[in-house]
Amino acid sequence: MKHLELSSERLNLVNPSENHAEDLLLLRSNKLVNKFIDRKAPEKLEEVIAFIETISENNKNNKSCYWCISEKNHKKVIGTICLWNFLEDKKTAEIGYELHPDYHGKGIMGEALKTVLVFGFKTLGLETIEAFTHKENHNSTKLLSKHLFKHATERQDKHNENNIVFVLNKEQYLF
Repeated sequence: MKHLELSSERLNLVNPSENHAEDLLLLRSNKLVNKFIDRKAPEKLEEVIAFIETISENNKNNKSCYWCISEKNHKKVIGTICLWNFLEDKKTAEIGYELHPDYHGKGIMGEALKTVLVFGFKTLGLETIEAFTHKENHNSTKLLSKHLFKHATERQDKHNENNIVFVLNKEQYLF
């Protein structure tokens, strides 16, 4: 797998580094960001640095493609997006994302999502991208539907009963 830094009209998607630790601490410890995510929020910078090291190792070993999102001409991390949980054949992956609430409603995550979908389908050769989102996270379900993901009503997240599963196949996606 080839992991690149990506850009779009307004955004840069870059590999995480220790330079992003403070911004990631603010993002990953934000109550609104975590409202629908089943994880323990970090409390200390050291926890985030350890997370960055794990993610960097996973990126290097082709276990994930994880990017920090920032606006062009700004270094501040305002969100993250990743492809991970690849199936053994490397044809299916899960997408995950988070965005600081100060940037909601501005089309930022839609732009980042489109950039990563194109990368996943065209560069990585994925056939299917899945998303698991909390059933009450209406902003996320709306975003996924807008980008042609279909609610896979027959599927369940065996790790979190509150999640619903969305699927996008390459042939359904309009480039």
